[in-house]
Amino acid sequence: MSNKACKNSLSKSIYDKPIKFSTFKRFNSHSENENTSNKQKLYTENMSSSSLLNFNFFNEINSPFSNSEKELISKKTKNAFSNNSNYISSLLTNVNEEDDYDVKNKSQNFVNEYSQNEDKDDNGNIFDILSKHLNYQSNDSELNDSFDNENEKNIENYNNNNIKNNNINDNNNEINDNNNDINDNNNVINDDKINNENEKNESNNIEDKLKFNDYNELNQEDKIILNNFLNLAKEQSSCRFLQQKINSQQYLVKYIFSLITQNINELIIHPYGNYLIQNIFFYLSEDQISKFVNLIKGNLLNISMNFYGTRVIQKLIDFIHNQNTMLNLLNGYNNYSIIANDIFASHIIIKLLSFKQMYINSFIYEKINDDLVEISKNRHGCCVIKKILESKSSFNDTIINNIINNAMKLIIDQYGHYTILYIIQSDLRTYKQKLIMNIIPNFIHLSIQIYSSTVLEKCFEFCEDDIKNILYQCLGNVTTMKILICDKYGNYVIQKAILKTPNDNIRYYLFRIISSIINDIKNDNFGRQFYVKLCKNYPIFKKFISSSKIIK
Repeated sequence: MSNKACKNSLSKSIYDKPIKFSTFKRFNSHSENENTSNKQKLYTENMSSSSLLNFNFFNEINSPFSNSEKELISKKTKNAFSNNSNYISSLLTNVNEEDDYDVKNKSQNFVNEYSQNEDKDDNGNIFDILSKHLNYQSNDSELNDSFDNENEKNIENYNNNNIKNNNINDNNNEINDNNNDINDNNNVINDDKINNENEKNESNNIEDKLKFNDYNELNQEDKIILNNFLNLAKEQSSCRFLQQKINSQQYLVKYIFSLITQNINELIIHPYGNYLIQNIFFYLSEDQISKFVNLIKGNLLNISMNFYGTRVIQKLIDFIHNQNTMLNLLNGYNNYSIIANDIFASHIIIKLLSFKQMYINSFIYEKINDDLVEISKNRHGCCVIKKILESKSSFNDTIINNIINNAMKLIIDQYGHYTILYIIQSDLRTYKQKLIMNIIPNFIHLSIQIYSSTVLEKCFEFCEDDIKNILYQCLGNVTTMKILICDKYGNYVIQKAILKTPNDNIRYYLFRIISSIINDIKNDNFGRQFYVKLCKNYPIFKKFISSSKIIK
């Protein structure tokens, strides 16, 4: 068969079927371990099953194989095909799929080179080209037997080596475990040493902070308590334990008080620490109380405005018996309007007023009077003013006169009008008359305001008859009566004036004025409501409507 026919047949065979590459490789038993024997068997089986070539084929081409190799291959391929192309095609169809791409390229290169050599060499050199492009290697020894024996030995050696390596690894793992245990023990020892050193340092720090000569005489339990004082004071159960310690072991008071002063700003506003401070006041001397006041003086405002801090200050006031210490505390507040208007701090002023000490009252009254209007207009401040007026102190005159002078500012305010009401409802006759004379010029304006109208109603209810007569004179005008009856607030002032008249003559006088404007009243929504109530409560009023007598 010619080389040209062999080439055409080879080219057709390459592209008709998927190419597998592994069969073309010659296996080296010295470099491969377990898979070498299997690959070699696959190679020889493929050669046999394909019935590739008889021995005469090697004589027709320039083969790189030795005679012994040719003999061996011929024995395996007794039923060989009669042409070179079938031989090459059989080889190319038994290669692994993953190498398709490489083998296809190498096979194409083989075909190209074979075609180039066709003109140069009629005999062709197909095995040279094939071995060059497809990594086909030759060996001078017998193929099958030598490969099988050597591979079995290699596999056995490999397994023995694996067993030895596994035993060595097991021993190494045991050694590593032992080393880890030793390291853990060393770490525990080191941690214990560090903790002991920290405890010694803390103990030394506490001892330095306390600066008491007899600190070393304390037992170990007391030292532990002092070393962990701050943490104990911040926990509910441990804080109670500290209070019990103070009550039962009073020799600890000086140590605990010293630690409190070092953390005073933190503990005084703490939910649990403040109770410890309140409890220790029972065992402090006057000097210690004075020292405590000096420590909190710079932050007294913020402490007083705190939910827990204000309780400590109120408790502290109970234990201040020295006037200088009390004045030192009072001077810690720069702005009393802020204190009086705060929901928590205002209780401190009320607490101070309860002492009824002359020097305390004079100090507080002076500060409150300076900001009276601002304090009176506040929800909490007006309660402070009420407490001051209820104290009936000799300093009340100054406060009341200031209220009357600012009556027009306070009577229309949401909270300020309560200070006016207190004076109206009190038995201070002189101040009532003075107050009424201040608000009479604005009677109509005040009667139609929501808060001031309430004050005027109380004036008709609580004022004395001679003071009421001044108010009734304001209602003698028809225009004034019409404005007030048709107003949603003013009509309540007229109702209260009719109800609280000192005698019937004044009531009948008011009926005649109302009957003269009855048509205008009926045409107004609030006027109609007023008319219905008046007829229901005072049936005699209908007689004044039917009567033709009208007093102008």
